[in-house]
Amino acid sequence: HQAHDVMLCIGTGKMVQDETRMRYEPELYFKSTEEMREVFRDFPQAIENTLGIGERCSVDLEFGRSKYPEYPVPSDKTREGYLRELCYDGLRQRYGERAASDDELIRRLDYELGVLEKTGFVSYLLIVWDFIHFAKEKD
Repeated sequence: HQAHDVMLCIGTGKMVQDETRMRYEPELYFKSTEEMREVFRDFPQAIENTLGIGERCSVDLEFGRSKYPEYPVPSDKTREGYLRELCYDGLRQRYGERAASDDELIRRLDYELGVLEKTGFVSYLLIVWDFIHFAKEKD
């Protein structure tokens, strides 16, 4: 549980020692079969029903392949190129003239885009961008 607590602190930008930081309830973890039987000892039918549902489920996890839909981009662009274009436009909007001349900004953006490309999250990010873009237009 300690590693999970540390990851939560990293994700929220807080120190482990911070008394006011977000914390998960101590009971929030995957319990063993024995622990679940103890928790529901007065409701044995709940355990049997859960097992029955689990036996009827069929899950095939295919690792190493994206499950995200492919985001449609203009025919003259690749998804990676389109995301890169949107990001550079955003960089210019946020930093103005500095965006074109600040090597550190450009290097960092290129690094982040490279990570997204290597991990297969380009379409996902474009879909999220599209949702946000749509919502802002309708505001």
